[in-house]
Amino acid sequence: MRHAKFGQIGSFLTGGIVISTFLIGLFCYFTFVHTCPTLLPVVVETEHFRVHATNVKQAACMAAIAEHALARIKAEILIDSPEIDSKVDVFIWPSQKDFHQAIASSDISNAGVSQLILAENGRLMRRIDMAASAPAEFVLPHEITHLIIGQLDIRRRNNGQPAIPLALHEGIAILAEGKCNDELLMKAGMALDCIAENGCESASESIARFDRLLNTNDYGTLSDSCNFYAESYSLAEYLMTELKPEGLSRLMTSLGDGLSIDAALQKTICDESDAFKHNLIKKWHAHARNNTSALIAMR
Repeated sequence: MRHAKFGQIGSFLTGGIVISTFLIGLFCYFTFVHTCPTLLPVVVETEHFRVHATNVKQAACMAAIAEHALARIKAEILIDSPEIDSKVDVFIWPSQKDFHQAIASSDISNAGVSQLILAENGRLMRRIDMAASAPAEFVLPHEITHLIIGQLDIRRRNNGQPAIPLALHEGIAILAEGKCNDELLMKAGMALDCIAENGCESASESIARFDRLLNTNDYGTLSDSCNFYAESYSLAEYLMTELKPEGLSRLMTSLGDGLSIDAALQKTICDESDAFKHNLIKKWHAHARNNTSALIAMR
């Protein structure tokens, strides 16, 4: 999950030197010491990552997982994506409490959070926080993918375009975890199969629902996060199957170059007809239902 929080802490003055010193001391303690997790004592650096952890073995293991994940993502999923040109700071927090204190939230994620921050000097800073209990082999590639797509988002912002759809962010990040998420595929396929069987959705309604999925750009507006993640992953899995890594990478590059999602999709799937979106949706839905049938047959 992507997350970035920015803020400034103001200063205050009091009338007396002793009183002001005492109050400032209390303020600093409760702001910076009492509320912050213990600093992690070990740092292990590799080519692309700077891992902060509680012991050398843990840090080295996480660094190896991160490097392997980045290489796999660049070779198999986002093959023409921007290079990570500065080290990613990865913080492995020993407890859930430390993790949530580090990201200043208790309800964003229980596993991992990535942040991509453009500093005032123009330097791009990358950071991943995760709990030590989280499955690093899945969490790290997920968050690394968010950082890579986030760089394309910055290019879009420079071109005055809205962010890359959250559905593609999350769908591709789940895809990058390196395992087939049968539960999400089943959920998405069953939902789409139910719509098809009931005949309760016209072509225009189907397109409108597709547009709503791709126009969602705020986690706070998700009314049904389970279905959102299922459909996002199902769509990303279909695009990977249909377009292959080269096509998926072209789609993301087109988005990074500032094309609208419709224009980028139409360009990538090479369908110049007015019905390109309807054709895409029909093929995706059929693919999703076939996935569900195959998964049911395997049980």
